[in-house]
Amino acid sequence: MIIALIYAGFELIFSISNDDRSAQKTAHVDVDKVQELTAGTSQALKQVEMEEVQRYVLEAAATQWPQQNPFAPRPAPLEDEGRTPDEVKKKAEEDLPKLTYTGYLEMGHTRMAVINGLEYQTGEKLQQGTYILVNIQPNRVTLKNQENQAKISISYQGNDL
Repeated sequence: MIIALIYAGFELIFSISNDDRSAQKTAHVDVDKVQELTAGTSQALKQVEMEEVQRYVLEAAATQWPQQNPFAPRPAPLEDEGRTPDEVKKKAEEDLPKLTYTGYLEMGHTRMAVINGLEYQTGEKLQQGTYILVNIQPNRVTLKNQENQAKISISYQGNDL
């Protein structure tokens, strides 16, 4: 039994090494064929007269492309560089549209907020920009900017609370 296992091991080792040698020869032949094909193609392209646009496209395709990830997050704008976080927050607040939370209405499980004279429910987009109403409370509402996902809170400014 042990002799059979040893024999099977030797067969396995020698058959793998023989397969590797034949694969190396095949790969070497394939590389030679590819090199011949590319050399022939480049010679044929040199003989063909091309328009300037075609030449530009071929040269652009042959150049090294940048390795930068196009989906990577963009760095912060240069205008915010060197500012303290308080200054950046103050500038962001100045860029906000003028929003006033002046009314609150609750009917059962439905809450409504009056912002700039218009009624909104949670999840609705405000008319004044890219903001969505996220949360309604009697003393404040929370809005989310659809562009940069920033959340802001606006305190109640009515006279009846």
